[in-house]
Amino acid sequence: MPPKRKQTIKLTINNNKKQKTSANANANHHRKGKQRANSHVEDREPSLDELHVFLHSLYNEILHFKDPATEEVITGPFVKLPPKKIFPDYYQIIETPISLHEIKAKIKNTPKSKQKHFYTSLSEFTADFKLMADNANQYNDPESLIAKDAINIYEFVASQVHEFQKQLNVTANPEETEKEQQKHTEFLKAKAGADQENQELLRN
Repeated sequence: MPPKRKQTIKLTINNNKKQKTSANANANHHRKGKQRANSHVEDREPSLDELHVFLHSLYNEILHFKDPATEEVITGPFVKLPPKKIFPDYYQIIETPISLHEIKAKIKNTPKSKQKHFYTSLSEFTADFKLMADNANQYNDPESLIAKDAINIYEFVASQVHEFQKQLNVTANPEETEKEQQKHTEFLKAKAGADQENQELLRN
């Protein structure tokens, strides 16, 4: 009888070791999963050529952007800044004026053109439309049509940029994605083997 009791203790210890190993594997995999998730948070920035092509294309869409309810083009008031002679107070209230004219100039400019102002990231482009919307809401009644149109334009731009960013992320590094999938598969196989060993120990 004592030998059997020792054997039972040994099996229990082994089983505990297996459970700890399995638990550690689960914890490590969970941490790695978090690391993978965190790594995917960082968006891939487009190259300057990719950015240039995308912004040109999107700008043309913005110029013809329509109010979904009325089907009328709403970008007209934002093509150029208000005339200083007619709206002098605008330049006293608005700290950083911006219109589609200034945005178009920054799209056309590149490092090769030796101009000071040009876009180097998607976030810079989106930020200018946010600024344009903020200016419209600061100078005008937030419930006015022009203020709401500015917000609609900004939201359209933000959505298009978001979709483009998703495409960039999908094509960012297919080889790395394949490696992560292979590691995940190997982990599942190892976990299945450990679980099977634990079940056999418990049956014995």
